[in-house]
Amino acid sequence: MGDDRPRRRLPVIQSGPPPEEAEVERPRWHAIVTTSLSMLLGWILLAWIVNGLVGSRVRAGEADLVVTLANLGVFVVAGALAGALTGRYSITAGRREALFGGIATAVLGWSVPFVWVVLAGATMRAAAAWLALLVAMSAVAALATGLGFKLGRPRSGPAKALSQQP
Repeated sequence: MGDDRPRRRLPVIQSGPPPEEAEVERPRWHAIVTTSLSMLLGWILLAWIVNGLVGSRVRAGEADLVVTLANLGVFVVAGALAGALTGRYSITAGRREALFGGIATAVLGWSVPFVWVVLAGATMRAAAAWLALLVAMSAVAALATGLGFKLGRPRSGPAKALSQQP
């Protein structure tokens, strides 16, 4: 009833541990784009959540200041998180790339409503106010991403050693 033929056994290839992969050094502008996109996506998501929560709890007359401050807070949080991601995971990028990424997001976030204001026939006074808003948004974005970069930077261990390579 049993098969008397010897069993054929397949060889098992014993491979050692995988070779250590060298970290890929990407151009610095990749960190700018990554910071900008992560800040923009975080800003949109958090603003959607906060505006839904704040808008349903605030009366119409009080909404302007509360919603403005809530959105400013969301912008700062999104910038700090994006800067922290850049600081933690980017080897070649420095604080400057995080700042530029935040400023790029501020310019993009400012330009969309500005186009609508210009198309609606804005006056020079309104244009000057919009330019002041651009400067303020850029400064807030740079401060938030710079702070996030500093907080996200590894303080010790192999990640710090890799991040300090020239």
